[in-house]
Amino acid sequence: MIVIDKQTPGRHGNKVLHFNTLMQLANILKQSPLTDNWDCYDMFAQTCPIIKTPMTTMEMSHEDLIYESRESLMSKYSQGHWRLHSLSLCGPFFRISETDPRDFIKLNNKPQLPDNGNTNVGIHIRGGDNRGADGMNCREVHSPDYYKKSIDYVLEHHKGKVNFFLCTDDPDPNYPSYWDTLCHLRRLGVGLYHDPSRHYMVDFAILSECDILISGSSTFVMAAAIIGKKKKIIHSKDFVSQFNKEDQKWYSGFGNGMFFYDLNHKKNPFYDLWRLV
Repeated sequence: MIVIDKQTPGRHGNKVLHFNTLMQLANILKQSPLTDNWDCYDMFAQTCPIIKTPMTTMEMSHEDLIYESRESLMSKYSQGHWRLHSLSLCGPFFRISETDPRDFIKLNNKPQLPDNGNTNVGIHIRGGDNRGADGMNCREVHSPDYYKKSIDYVLEHHKGKVNFFLCTDDPDPNYPSYWDTLCHLRRLGVGLYHDPSRHYMVDFAILSECDILISGSSTFVMAAAIIGKKKKIIHSKDFVSQFNKEDQKWYSGFGNGMFFYDLNHKKNPFYDLWRLV
């Protein structure tokens, strides 16, 4: 048995990626999975049973999921009762994701995006704690130039036939990444869908059904990328290149920056990096 006995303390994207780690490992190890009833799991198809009674388990090493081979993982963990480390999130994604996450992470209610023949493009701009409250000195904040250049790149390749869905947790006019991007979209006169009052799960569902995502560093949009419609993904070249040679400990002490290291070096059919801008 392999379990999530306690949901990760991270926010929604982390919870989805934690669940992906559970289900991918269950597939590799041929173990039955169980999960804690994580926030908003009731909005997804119940593809994994919920733990009803406490279990005695041993914790899997978060480093093993990144650095050990498939064969080694099977040798260590294919028997017995194991629990995921609460921060085994996006770090091992490229190394253990052998099954399409869409097979087991499915929203109950798929949003109906405009059916006007246009390409639907989701933009996610995270602010909140990323603007310095997390102690990272805004290292994860992406500049407005990144978002504007990405928008222009999409329009160049789709001849203006695009609907843009702007999603953010920080619609502050004093936040340049948000405000300058919004003004750029308005100046272009493109199809724009933006409602700062939406519940975050509405934004998540919208992003999951877009054709293209202009992504930040947040696991919120990364999680939306691996479910719903198969899509092309844009990331910031300046941000991702920081991880080209090694993980960055400032991002995570539990190897989750390896997602971006692997984004530089590996391919995965379930996460289609289209362009670094």
